[in-house]
Amino acid sequence: MTTSAISSGINLQYTAEARASDAAYTLARGNVSAEPLTQLLVAEQESGAAAKVIKTADEMLGTLIDTTA
Repeated sequence: MTTSAISSGINLQYTAEARASDAAYTLARGNVSAEPLTQLLVAEQESGAAAKVIKTADEMLGTLIDTTA
């Protein structure tokens, strides 16, 4: 269960990085519009959510190890 949660968090982080990269590329090419700026904000939120998922899964795994030790 925790490895699945960690994998989900990592996948979400990859998605956030790809979204931010695409938006940055669009902005660098001179397309300064609401869409890439919005995508950067979405990527920021995804990255924060990914970090929380990974942290929670890590804490769960630590608790599980402490319980079985």
